Amino acid sequence: MTKIRQYSAVSLLILLVFQGFDANAENEAAKEGTETKKLDFSLTAEIVSRYVWRGQAYDLNPNIQPYFLLGYGNFSFDVWSTYSLFSGFSEIDLSLSYQAGPVTVSVMDYFYFDELQMEYVNFFRNKPSDTASSSHSMEVSILIENLFKTPLSFTVSTFFYGDDKDIHGKNQYSTYLEMAYNTSWENYDLSFFVGGAVNKGYYSEKAAFTNVGFSALRNIPITENFDIGLSGSLIINPYNGNVFFVLGIGL
Repeated sequence: MTKIRQYSAVSLLILLVFQGFDANAENEAAKEGTETKKLDFSLTAEIVSRYVWRGQAYDLNPNIQPYFLLGYGNFSFDVWSTYSLFSGFSEIDLSLSYQAGPVTVSVMDYFYFDELQMEYVNFFRNKPSDTASSSHSMEVSILIENLFKTPLSFTVSTFFYGDDKDIHGKNQYSTYLEMAYNTSWENYDLSFFVGGAVNKGYYSEKAAFTNVGFSALRNIPITENFDIGLSGSLIINPYNGNVFFVLGIGL
């Protein structure tokens, strides 16, 4: 399939998804606009048995993942990071988002580095050397929730800058699509997901499913105002044949 046909198919899929919006989405957005804006703040952390993202394993050691969010009205700014407990792998991600009804548009900057070589790490320098690729990867993402008035959600994400280049140094614009079904059962929040790449690039050498599985989350009360989240995720990457079961403990 040519790139033109690939992107035409993606555009058609996104158009069909947009048609699945709740008919009241615009009214809800207008209603939100009339509400008093307020400043929101959140700080959490999670320890995971290994770091797996979109079906790819980045570090097979336990990682601690702090998360900070600052929101005002429909806008939010968040910082998410992951630090390996037994290697130098580290990552800091910055995200700016705008939410209107069921749609959230985000721009992310992923920055990854080796803490065992901090003398070579500089967040404000685009590349560690003139010949190396950037340690930053920037992406635009659209999340659509409550599709067709169901618990379905749809995500499309595309890299547009940074460490996503082919052998000729050109941007590949690697695009990832994911559909998820979110529900609950007794005391568990469940999510069933299927995702993959639509083109050759960062995730695979061709269009392929790279992230299929499900996750379960249960909050365990410790005190009246404090609980611990226990999660488990079964993640299968059909493209490379990898399978992971990731345990998470959130605060």
